[in-house]
Amino acid sequence: MKKILYFFSLLVLISSCRSVEKLVDKGKYDEAIFLAADRLSGKKNKKTKHVKALEKAFEKINERDLRTIASLNAEDNPYYWKDVVSIIEKIERRQNRIEAFLPLISKDGYQAKFKFIRTADIKNEALDGAAGYHYDRALAWMDQVRLDGDMYLARKAFYELEKVSFYKRNYRNTARLLAEAREAGISDIEIRLASNKLEYREAAWTKRILSDLLESMPSRFWQRFYTTDIENDDFTAIIRIKDASTSPERQYVNRHTDTKKIKDGWEYVKKANGEIKTDSLGNKLKRDVYRNIRAHITEVFREKSGFIRSQLIIKDSRTGEQVINEKLFTESKFEDIAVRFRGDRRAICANDIGRLKDVSLPFPSDPEILASATELLSGQLEDILSDINL
Repeated sequence: MKKILYFFSLLVLISSCRSVEKLVDKGKYDEAIFLAADRLSGKKNKKTKHVKALEKAFEKINERDLRTIASLNAEDNPYYWKDVVSIIEKIERRQNRIEAFLPLISKDGYQAKFKFIRTADIKNEALDGAAGYHYDRALAWMDQVRLDGDMYLARKAFYELEKVSFYKRNYRNTARLLAEAREAGISDIEIRLASNKLEYREAAWTKRILSDLLESMPSRFWQRFYTTDIENDDFTAIIRIKDASTSPERQYVNRHTDTKKIKDGWEYVKKANGEIKTDSLGNKLKRDVYRNIRAHITEVFREKSGFIRSQLIIKDSRTGEQVINEKLFTESKFEDIAVRFRGDRRAICANDIGRLKDVSLPFPSDPEILASATELLSGQLEDILSDINL
């Protein structure tokens, strides 16, 4: 409790040490404005020193911001328009904060005077300038993209055009350029399936299952996937199935007995001679009777696995350069346990009672368990394709 009181006392001390006047003297005008505003908010008897400090801080910070804007404009560099926009938005937030207090009159009758800056024209010019800066950069990149088809440069242009929309909606032909940059930035990836050292039957259904999954693989923002031959693809992804196999069907049986001591009625307490014992009041004495019960447990474990060993090779279709060569392994496991019993159900332990099941699940067929392994492989492929920058 003492620590808590000390902590709050320290907070009060720190707060009291913060002076609006000191912040103004140090040139921390925005801090001074917000501190003064907090101290004046909701108070009828406003202190004159706080009102004057707020007035002075507001005047100083606006003058400083206008000088900064003038200095940036003098650079005649369109890159700085974004900084001008940021400064104007700070001025607007500051003025909106002050406007909520107007008219601001102290308890001594002093009325503060604030000279507000008309930001609309300056802001519109800065927004136009910032939008134009990013538009011009994107336009220059798109001119280059049209010459050499650089998809990565098209993506840079796309993100630059998004910045244009941040400052100005419907700026010039930005919407059309965005669509063009998006299309130019998309890489077309043809996915091929190959297999070797597989029996014909295995190869056939593995190919069918995997092809179905690949066709359902969603295209991404910058990638389109195809499982059919296309002209002018950017990358070719070859999925080579090296082995598709299943483990034997394995079943294990385990038997054990659960025992438990339970209350099973009562009986009179008797003496050695067979007479029933009584208490001091003559009441017959009773005691609980316990007996052991049993449940004979049979646990049937079943398991089977499907394995796919494969290799993913991705090549740049234009240069023939190998982008990735990665070995993949997926395993789908079937596991089932059925617990049956003979005897008294009350004897079954908590671990076994939650697993009671009379009938074991049937083993999946080889195609079924390999289909599950193929789904896992498809997920692996999707993760890999999303992680690399194609």
